[in-house]
Amino acid sequence: MAIKHLENYLADRKHLQTFSLSVLSDSRLGIDASYYLQQLTDNPPSREPLLAATGGLPLALTQRIEADLRALEKLHIKPVFVFPGLHPAKRWKQYQHHAEYNESCRDRREAWSKYEAGQEDAAIKLFESRSGLAQWDLWRMVLRIFRHRNVEFLVAPYVAWAQLIYLLRHPKSYIHAIYGPTDTLLYPGVDKLITSLDLTSSTPSFTFTSKRPILNDLGVTEDQFLDIGILALKATVDMVKYYKSGHAAVTAFAEHHGVKSTQYADLYARTRSMIKYSLIFSSEGTVVPLPLAITTPPTHGHPNHHPHHPTAADIPSDLHEIFTHRLPDEVYFYLSRGLLGPQALVWLTSGQIIEPPPLDNGETSGTIEK
Repeated sequence: MAIKHLENYLADRKHLQTFSLSVLSDSRLGIDASYYLQQLTDNPPSREPLLAATGGLPLALTQRIEADLRALEKLHIKPVFVFPGLHPAKRWKQYQHHAEYNESCRDRREAWSKYEAGQEDAAIKLFESRSGLAQWDLWRMVLRIFRHRNVEFLVAPYVAWAQLIYLLRHPKSYIHAIYGPTDTLLYPGVDKLITSLDLTSSTPSFTFTSKRPILNDLGVTEDQFLDIGILALKATVDMVKYYKSGHAAVTAFAEHHGVKSTQYADLYARTRSMIKYSLIFSSEGTVVPLPLAITTPPTHGHPNHHPHHPTAADIPSDLHEIFTHRLPDEVYFYLSRGLLGPQALVWLTSGQIIEPPPLDNGETSGTIEK
């Protein structure tokens, strides 16, 4: 996911630069697969607004992926796709699922009512807002394309961007650049990030940003930028600069009703640890915290860089509370190669099986008896 308000800020402050994709020729491009697929399913021409009504998979998606792979191949760019694995542990409450599904059923019911009343445009807008498409549903189709075209891919143990950073910072340089969401910039030591690719035009291009001028523009350190990103940027920049850190800012409002009722201080601490100590699948076949798997981050040559690199002593002993209880490394290996889907593992580690309502909202009048 992208950092709230950051993309608008980058555009307004002219921190985005666009170049011809040929600049990346003869390189290996790491791609956040979830982010890439989201761009395809959310934007035309591969966007299909009526999936909530028809079910199934987007019909134009295969053709679009094939075209993108051909465009990269033409420029001798080797894509390496990284999919997200298990969801970090969330403290779901049963009523949250019920509320979300009730809203989805309500919108679908209202959309069909508008469609039957001849209000097609209004119906399409409602269907579009409730596509109900889980990216896991796309994986079988996408991986079939990748295997057919010998495209490299990897399924991360948890979040994809952490695995991409590991591949980028590995001594063997498994990839040379990252295309992904802006929250990739939150990890200390990550400077440049490709935020968008245009592979459909006659002259393919890419847009990237650099964290160094952003830090200078905001007048903050990397640690403060991490806090600002978690706290949603914009209005929190001055607050974090005033209190010197996000933790101090959250603590200052600890007695506020909204902070207490949502347990925001705990949520903030968990999110920060999830970013700083994210788990990755190493080249040795083990799952370890990212700071222990990479070398000391570069300084980028500017004073805003945070000098401390976490060691084993800094790693929290209760990471299982943030991610999941540790599974055998063999399971993560099967997951990484796409031999095992993450959905069953999420059910196992969370102790919950969440079944969304069917297309008819489960409102059929009865079953046919034979």
